[in-house]
Amino acid sequence: MLLAGCQDPPSTPALVDLVNPLIGTDSEYAFSHGNTYPAVALPFGMTSWTPQTGKRFSAWIYQHDVNSIVGFRATHQASVWRGDYGQFSLMPMSGELSPDVEDRRTTFSREREAASPPSTGRTSTSTTSTWRCPRP
Repeated sequence: MLLAGCQDPPSTPALVDLVNPLIGTDSEYAFSHGNTYPAVALPFGMTSWTPQTGKRFSAWIYQHDVNSIVGFRATHQASVWRGDYGQFSLMPMSGELSPDVEDRRTTFSREREAASPPSTGRTSTSTTSTWRCPRP
């Protein structure tokens, strides 16, 4: 009879599910809103992967208000103020290849964008879905 009043403790979400990696990504040179980018990397990893929505030589690799992407960038950039080195960008595409990065720019849907600490994904309107997640 005493057990009838007992309840299971409320379930709590995993802390990693409460993290939003897009917070602080709406930055530009004129005004900073965090100066971060949604990086995917192993803990203490040497290289991070991030979608590149910013201009080619911009320190702001990812800008949240831009709904197009030019590639997925391998970066070592710890801060926009420190710059980057040894970076390169990959872009899944088909058709004629072009050396001009703006020719590869494609739009994607914010509604179909997903970002969490262990992975990031974008669904392009003209190419394919892509996901990035670190592996040891």
